[in-house]
Amino acid sequence: DRTDGRIAVRSEGVDARGPELNARVSGDITSDAAPSLALDISIKIPRLTPKQMQALLPSPIFPSQFNRWLNAAVKSGTVEQTNILLKGRATELTVAPDNDSVVVRGLMQKIKLDFAPGWPAFEALTGPFEVKRGRLNIEPASARLYATDIAVNARIDNLAKPQPAMALALKSRGSVKDLLKLLLSSPIAGQLPDAVKRMSASGQATVDSQMMLSSDPKLARARTTIRLKGASIKLADELPTVQALNGQLSLSGKTLVAKNLSGKWLDQAVELDLNASATGTGKLAIRSAVSSQTLQRLATVGDVEAPRWIR
Repeated sequence: DRTDGRIAVRSEGVDARGPELNARVSGDITSDAAPSLALDISIKIPRLTPKQMQALLPSPIFPSQFNRWLNAAVKSGTVEQTNILLKGRATELTVAPDNDSVVVRGLMQKIKLDFAPGWPAFEALTGPFEVKRGRLNIEPASARLYATDIAVNARIDNLAKPQPAMALALKSRGSVKDLLKLLLSSPIAGQLPDAVKRMSASGQATVDSQMMLSSDPKLARARTTIRLKGASIKLADELPTVQALNGQLSLSGKTLVAKNLSGKWLDQAVELDLNASATGTGKLAIRSAVSSQTLQRLATVGDVEAPRWIR
């Protein structure tokens, strides 16, 4: 259409096919007295592989840091039903906190996401995402860390930051061993109490965790609740294993706290309280009705002489 010196082109849908990808473009493009075109269009891409995505990068609508992160972080899988909405002057289209001229939505299918060096990669990440006003939102989604399936919500609040930080909320039901492996192989390992570093575990647990993932260890942190059900935990090599353990552990920053854990230690029913910090201080309280034989075994394990009254 030509009206008052303006030229407007409207499309209900044009298929664009190329060697790297296929897309469908619809909407309005208007040329007027302004130096740049006014766009109100939708670009739909049915399927994107990491290789196809990398062929589109760097994109002028994304911050340079986000371009580099996308290029390096997405290793495998596909992005389906991608819809890129562009509304505004062509020269002003950008993903920024104060600008909603660009919105990108899609569905991740079994993506391997290597967020940052030092962090374990998310495997089989599946779920919807949205890029809008400088933020990336992923919710709700499913993924796998090591051998444990997790439910996850994630966001990056500022895609233009040199070292983007991802806020992560995850829930899982799986191996205690895998959870410890995640914590101890990540950049937050240096913040953890020594009690966690010495701990070994097996069995199942339900985990609810709030994490901040970053390539900068100073920004990385976690707050985690672990609900044990019939697990086995060895607090240190020199101590016997606590078995059939039930109860809740809370890990916040540099402190590990547990109250009223119940289990079996040296074949005796026990209740445990634990408080440990990264400063090296800690307290372990054990409550149990024990036999003299058990006290003798504890003395032997601790390499101390048992009092005469327990002999």
